[in-house]
Amino acid sequence: MLADALRAAVRTFDDVWYGDRPGTADGYAQVKDLDDRLRAARPAPLESDGPVPAGQADEDGGPRW
Repeated sequence: MLADALRAAVRTFDDVWYGDRPGTADGYAQVKDLDDRLRAARPAPLESDGPVPAGQADEDGGPRW
């Protein structure tokens, strides 16, 4: 689960950044792996049709959201 891995990565970051503990290659690899997994899990942005003025109806007569 990503939530558990994220908690572990936050702890690793806090230990190094705020706790003045030395970073390790293993800790870096875990954070890097999580970053890759989070990027892959992020949904792709929707393609834009371009701006539509407010209140302008679509072809079917309904509003475009």
